[in-house]
Amino acid sequence: MFSELELELQIQRPGEVTKGMEPASEELRHGLQSLKIATDRDLTGCRARVRQLSRGLPTFDSVWIDALVSTGRLTPFQAKYFEQKQWQDLRLANDVVLCDQVSFDPVMPLFFGGNPESNEEFIVAKCDVNTVDAQSVTRRLEKLVSSENGSLKNHCQPIEFLFDDRSNVVHVLSPKVQGESLDRLLVRRGRFPEQVVRAVAVGLCEQLHNGLNGGLHGGLHGDIRLSNVWLTPQGDVALLNANVLNSISPQPTVHTELPRDVYDGLAPERFESKVEVNIATEMYALGCLLWQLLAGRPPHALADPLEKIAAHRQKPILGIRELAPETSAELALLIQSMTDRQARKRPMDFANVQEIFETGCRRPQERLKTFLVSFESAAPRQLGTSRQQKTLSQQIMPSMKITAVLMLTLIAGLVFWNRDQIGLPTLNQTEAAVENISPQEFEPVVVIPNVVVPDLEQKFLELPVPDSSGVVLLNQSGPYSLSSITRQGELTLRGSEGIRPTLIVTGSETSLSANQISFENVTLEFGRNGAEASTPPPKLHLIAEELRLSGCLVLDEGNLSAVTNSLINWSAITPLDQRSGRLLMTDTIIAIQRSFIEANTSLTTALLDNVNRHEGGPLLRLQGGVREGLRVPVVFNQCTVTGEAPLIAVSHLDIISSTGLLSIQGHNSIFAISSQTPLIAFTGTGVSNDWKDHVEVSAETLIVHQDAIIFGQRSSHEGDWASLPTDKTRVDGLLSGTFRLGPATQVEGSQLELRQVFAEDLPVRVSAELPGFDVVRFEAFDDSL
Repeated sequence: MFSELELELQIQRPGEVTKGMEPASEELRHGLQSLKIATDRDLTGCRARVRQLSRGLPTFDSVWIDALVSTGRLTPFQAKYFEQKQWQDLRLANDVVLCDQVSFDPVMPLFFGGNPESNEEFIVAKCDVNTVDAQSVTRRLEKLVSSENGSLKNHCQPIEFLFDDRSNVVHVLSPKVQGESLDRLLVRRGRFPEQVVRAVAVGLCEQLHNGLNGGLHGGLHGDIRLSNVWLTPQGDVALLNANVLNSISPQPTVHTELPRDVYDGLAPERFESKVEVNIATEMYALGCLLWQLLAGRPPHALADPLEKIAAHRQKPILGIRELAPETSAELALLIQSMTDRQARKRPMDFANVQEIFETGCRRPQERLKTFLVSFESAAPRQLGTSRQQKTLSQQIMPSMKITAVLMLTLIAGLVFWNRDQIGLPTLNQTEAAVENISPQEFEPVVVIPNVVVPDLEQKFLELPVPDSSGVVLLNQSGPYSLSSITRQGELTLRGSEGIRPTLIVTGSETSLSANQISFENVTLEFGRNGAEASTPPPKLHLIAEELRLSGCLVLDEGNLSAVTNSLINWSAITPLDQRSGRLLMTDTIIAIQRSFIEANTSLTTALLDNVNRHEGGPLLRLQGGVREGLRVPVVFNQCTVTGEAPLIAVSHLDIISSTGLLSIQGHNSIFAISSQTPLIAFTGTGVSNDWKDHVEVSAETLIVHQDAIIFGQRSSHEGDWASLPTDKTRVDGLLSGTFRLGPATQVEGSQLELRQVFAEDLPVRVSAELPGFDVVRFEAFDDSL
């Protein structure tokens, strides 16, 4: 007898069965059917996908498995077991099948599982049990699952456990929770804002106060840690694995294997006097969990579990305001009392603690729901602002404003032309006012730097000749006229210690050629030297495999007619060399009006560390894209970028499929770019269908406007930017905030007045370091030579 799949394959056109359409093996079909994951009819429905994947080649079982994954019958987690022919390990007792793994802790991993027939879904905790304690553990688990479920819907009490006598492994089943654990959210987002931490604490205290009716140890949880606390899309707080660990290891010792994050909140008395779980130990664990959310790291940041145990017993936990100074004194004091090493000094009533957390935290469930919504976009919205409300205001407010202006204009016109009839005095004839209105308190958001144009009558110093190692040492402040240089090996233009000499670029034909070109501790200034406006703007041509700028100040005359031109035109000597196309900029200020670097060669890597772009065009204009076949990182560390221009501009979007993957990375950087301007801009008439496969944002902490456009496109140098969708593009590590300008300070050794940009209203970050450009580090660069 033929199976349904084999019959359907045999009735195809002649030659079709033998050309890449072999049926799935009997072993694969048996595994799928025994787990009740897929039937022969499901395999038949995969024929089109199998034919597409095989492309005429023999269809081994791996092709059928890939087809089942693409159609949703198999998860990638299950596919690995079928590829290794270990599919029987997916099946637990009572027809429960593992679907995916959500926690990879070696002691107590968590899985998603379900019953294919009843469609019940579970969270499965896998634990190893000591052979000596197997019977006592079984009795405690039986008592646990036989108790009535808790009164709260979010309290995830185990409903079943499956014990394997042969391997001494127990699987504990709990109702599945739709959401994400706090440990994964903390990794994705960084430190939590205080109001969100209060909302989480309210939900946990409420559940711990009500307890699990009929549970062990007075209904306490016994395993409060980040991976066991989940937030649902509805804003609920769910506690997983209630009393599971307590049933397996009620009195842990230093030799007991516990999940790694248990040690972050294990009360010291648990090891000092073998105290079982009680309100004091639960309070300590809860306090440590809240401390970790506010600080972004555990109270004792140690790798070895024994060292953590010793730290909890011997050292007081640092006050949270030392790491998160924005935390209120009330919350800091409460957490300090909850994490006191002496159990008698901790609060003993979760209801009272809940009332304190609720102070200033209205509607905690709605606050958590809004907080989770912020993870949908790379630049999270501020708490309390919903997408629907914002869209509605954008639609209504402009029409209301236009209507009001028209009505006021009409009324003012009627009064003016009928002033005699209504008794108003006639107007006296006055002269036009010509005085400009400039309120002292007005501070523009965008400040054009005060750049001093070089004295046209001043004579420039002649550039010294490079020494044997290719170093052009500048011993005077200048200005030096930059002339063309060609040499093999490295070429370095370096200012002496204590000064930052000025190099003037006046023409459009100046070129430097070497394998590696470096500018160190110099001011690179572009001026026309008395030339007419019709002449080409000054430009520097660099021909090198690698370009470096360290401790540099870049200034431009600011000719607005040349905004489409770049200051530096960079090409590689051997474009196909894998070592070409590397860029390094450190401790550099760029105060210009045009684009900075136009790369005609394919970029292979770029690192910008402590760089400030003060106005100007894009920092990088990639005419040659990035190196094909490579994931090219462009890293922004401790940078500040302001102005109306994009961060990076990529030309010829219609042919971007010939380039590699442009990966924007970095941390602690501020991009105070206009919200109407994209961070990554594409220019060109066409849009490649696979452009999303060639660009990503994979950063740690890059701060942008709340309404920032991530990717944008336009066909010319003028006009509005069209936002490109990010739904299928990787965008991680962007935070949204508002910005303010600090007082103007003069950059040492120049006439440039720089205003620092400070970020406000930020989600709490892991790093305690202030984001953005560090001007002190820039000014001290020449002293470090």
